[in-house]
Order: sequence, then structure tokens, then C-alpha cells
Amino acid sequence: MKTLITRVAVAASVLALSSAFAASAADAPAPMVALTPPSTAPVRLDNIWIHKARAQGIEPGIIAVSFTNLAPVTATSVSFNVLGFGKRVMDTITDAGTFTTGAMIRHEFPADEIDGQQTLEVQEVDFADGSVWTKPVPPAPVMRRQATF
Repeated sequence: MKTLITRVAVAASVLALSSAFAASAADAPAPMVALTPPSTAPVRLDNIWIHKARAQGIEPGIIAVSFTNLAPVTATSVSFNVLGFGKRVMDTITDAGTFTTGAMIRHEFPADEIDGQQTLEVQEVDFADGSVWTKPVPPAPVMRRQATF
């Protein structure tokens, strides 16, 4: 029962967030929502729009992202990994500026090699005080010998 309540609460939150963005951009295609868990990155991904290229090399695609600095220190640069099929890193985009705590930032980046199926993750955040947050590297899988009977 506890799992059902949690899933319903998460689904309701995602639906409310999607509806809010859809209302603000009625003529834009429905956004893909990808949230960064607040316990990991000091920058929260609020919304991502992936618009695939219409003609390779002539009219590039666009990655539009909105994010919020959750850290108590002003961020000066945020790098995102563009993830493709299988969570493979296809590219890295960096947004530089002054990102104060709590302010939502919205920017667009041109992208040639996208098909609309990508998502983003926060890779690195540089702060005004000189500190840097980098996405932790997951531990390597542990190889176990199969028991013989």
C-alpha cells in the first residue's frame, strides 16, 4: 500500500509540473520532463525540451532547458551531459553566467545530432566561491564467481 501511495504522489507531481509548463507554452510541443533528484545535484533540472533537427546541417535541433540553482552559493557555470539511447553520453553543453540561489534559468542550445529521444543530466557545477560539484561516478559492478554445486 505504501508503494501505491508513493507512485500516485509522484505521478501527481509530474502531471502538475507538466501542466504548468504546457500552459506557459501552449504553442510549443509537449515538453519532456526529466528531474534531477534534489539529493544529488546542487542544480535541479526543471524542464527539458528537445526539438529535433529538421534538415541535417541546415536547420539544427534545439535543446531548451530550465534549471534552478539549489545551492546557497551563486553558480557561475553548469555543464549538462546529453544522454542518448542506453544513457550513453552523446555531448556536453555548458551554460556560463551568474545563477543565484533559487532563480530559474532558461536557455536554448543548438544541437545537430539529436532525434528527440535524448535527455540531460547535471555533470558539473562551478561556484563563485571557487568550489566545484561534479556528478559522482557510480561504483564499478562487482564481479562474482558463480557457485558450483
